[in-house]
Order: sequence, then C-alpha cells, then structure tokens
Amino acid sequence: MVNEESGLLLEDDVYRMLFAHGAQAMLIFDPWADRILDANGASATLLGRSLESLPGLRMSTLHPRHFPRLLTFTQEVLECGKAGLTNWRCARRTGHADPSSTTPPASR
Repeated sequence: MVNEESGLLLEDDVYRMLFAHGAQAMLIFDPWADRILDANGASATLLGRSLESLPGLRMSTLHPRHFPRLLTFTQEVLECGKAGLTNWRCARRTGHADPSSTTPPASR
C-alpha cells in the first residue's frame, strides 16, 4: 500500500517485498501448530518444493530429527529475543538431508 501524501510504500509493504524477494531462504511458521505460515521463493528453491506447497506444510516434515530443538530454539527467541543453532539440516523433497550446516538467525 502506498502512503497517499508521500507516495512511498508503507513499512509493512517494504518488509513484505524484502521477504518475498530476498535471496536468503526464509520461512514464517507457528511452532506450536507445527505449520509453515509463509515462505519465500529462495526457501522453495532450497527445499526443492513449489512456493505454493510450503504454507501449511509441517515444519516437522522439513526437520524430522531436529524438531524438538527447533521448538526449544523458538521458545528461547520468544523469551530472550535471540537464539542460535548449529549443525542444522533440513529434509529436501527427495527425503535427503541438506548437507550444508546453517545457523538460522532469529530475533524479535
């Protein structure tokens, strides 16, 4: 949405565009419902899935062995404002774990 006075995009729209078109894979999920709420194109590419198939997908499907750690990570972010993970692997559509080790950034 554009501010009528200034002609500039509103802050939420800027963040939405950065999320949608970002080069880094990003997911928004509800950890307690175990569901992805939104995803960007880079995450679909990384996971070998269509962008349309990601919302509603269970996070435990992507991280079957590490889902309890993901919940702990999320709780720490919500309580402390930050957290970190190492040796993180996610399952691609083929069922194989992504060989790269990543540390998902998180903050409030």
